[in-house]
Amino acid sequence: MTYRPLAAALTLFAAGLGGCAPAPEEAPPAQPAPAEEAAPAPTVNVAEIADGVYRFAYNNHRSLFIVTDEGVLATDPQSTEAAERYVEEIRRITDAPIEYLVYSHYHNDHASGGDVFGEDVTVVSHENVVGHLGEAGMEDVRPPDETFEDALTLTIGDVEVELTHLGHSETDSNLILHVPSRRLAFVVDTYLVGELPWRNMATGDLDGWITALETIAGYDVDQIVPGHGDMVGTGNDARALIEYLETLKAAVAERMADGQSLEEIQGSLALPDYADWVRYDEHFALNIEGVHRELSE
Repeated sequence: MTYRPLAAALTLFAAGLGGCAPAPEEAPPAQPAPAEEAAPAPTVNVAEIADGVYRFAYNNHRSLFIVTDEGVLATDPQSTEAAERYVEEIRRITDAPIEYLVYSHYHNDHASGGDVFGEDVTVVSHENVVGHLGEAGMEDVRPPDETFEDALTLTIGDVEVELTHLGHSETDSNLILHVPSRRLAFVVDTYLVGELPWRNMATGDLDGWITALETIAGYDVDQIVPGHGDMVGTGNDARALIEYLETLKAAVAERMADGQSLEEIQGSLALPDYADWVRYDEHFALNIEGVHRELSE
């Protein structure tokens, strides 16, 4: 008996049926994998807001730098990527050495990337920044070379820059940078212009924050530059934020006294006078949470 391979037998069987077996369909050509969408290019802007004083904007973060013939004082590198562009923008304006890099506070979205400024720059911050360096997310924050407790004056060329600790406000390390000769100040996150505080104010102290805003409002300046957004404000914006925080605190305290839970307060409380402020819809309930947490302690 002769055995044929199975494939051959099937072929003969198909031929015996008249050769009508349909040709196998060709597989569709392989489709290339979809290309990953490139990350959008950052939005970068540099504007001179006073004589020799510039605001560096990288997406929604803002830093300040001061240019003199003798040197440059910069603030808040933000991140490694932002700092690389930051230094490029400074170099478009001047070849003077960058003498100082000042941290407004310890949060890593403002203080990361300092190594980009080179070994010769002196990094300055409030002393409380040092205690946060071992925390998660702080790996790219360069340790300060010089710290202060209450106040410090730096001189860059013919410009004096006053740094003053604001106490425990948005964090325990926020400072105000004041340039008297240019009648301006720079304050990050503690001071906001028509904008709600970030999320649940997890690192803040509410009463200390209000006290800091009272200090900021007392400065004799023409403009106060915040660390986010395009608006530059004045002491009136500090007073408006005080009113918001005090109103929110009183409203939450009243409802807590009535026995309402956090969820009930978040579901019932609204402050329509502030509904047009930036991030009201996203962060108002979280602001309630932050105030509730402090009042519960």
